[in-house]
Amino acid sequence: MDQKYSRAVLAAFLGHFLWGLSFIINETALGCATPAIYLTFRFWTAVLVMHLFAAGKHERFTHMNFRSPDLLLLGLLQVLAFALESYGILYTNSAFSGVVLASVPVFSIIIAALWIREIPKRRQVFYALLTVAGVIVITLAGSSSGVIRIRGVICLLLECFTVGIYDTLNRKTGEKYSALEKTYSVFLIGSILYPFWMLFSMRGDVAEIGRIIVIPQVWTMVLLGGIFPSVVAYTLNNYAAARLPVVVFASFSSLITVTAFFTGILILQNPVSPAAAIGSALVVYGAYKVVAVLSP
Repeated sequence: MDQKYSRAVLAAFLGHFLWGLSFIINETALGCATPAIYLTFRFWTAVLVMHLFAAGKHERFTHMNFRSPDLLLLGLLQVLAFALESYGILYTNSAFSGVVLASVPVFSIIIAALWIREIPKRRQVFYALLTVAGVIVITLAGSSSGVIRIRGVICLLLECFTVGIYDTLNRKTGEKYSALEKTYSVFLIGSILYPFWMLFSMRGDVAEIGRIIVIPQVWTMVLLGGIFPSVVAYTLNNYAAARLPVVVFASFSSLITVTAFFTGILILQNPVSPAAAIGSALVVYGAYKVVAVLSP
């Protein structure tokens, strides 16, 4: 394993670990705020942090080519993915949401094969489908107990599809744009679009928005979410995505699953049944084997 590839793997590991932590941050925030309010202030925080970072290094973002269709599409895809994830968590819980996200390799395999001709091995397809089986088991177990609602599952599966397109486009653009450019484009576009969603969903009630955002539980999660799972994690993952095969990068979503699943259970006391535990094991094992198949 060469040094460049090792750095990309390490970046993907750290970035996905932080993404896993974002699920408990999101669920905590959504206990008091709507997805629109939370995402608006989280993205504003991320943009502010990036500008402060750039100012400290005496750099500016004005040179970035934001007229690029690729950067615009990358930003729009992630804005959509964040919204779908928030509603997915709202109608399920952080542990289940993290597990479903481990099925991202399934979508990435299909999209990468059709779009950029990265053809998977048969065993990769088999193990990717195993993750789907795990998601089905968890969904049936959770929906029967009333913990998981079907609309939440649909939002999460749509997010997986959106992330699959994002990962493939990220790989396709390679090192054409820096990790910082890609990260900034995501949060700049979100910081512009989400406020319209927030005002529409709150019917222009600015006073109510102000009342919600000053709740300590909300603004604390906004700060944590805007820095670590946003700026730091996206910069690391954009760096890795440009240097790793799509299937390998996407399969790091199993780390999101493990982090979100256990932190959701241990910290937020998310309920879990024996059937859901078995389904979770299928998802993680299948995602792990997708990567292991590539090993010589």
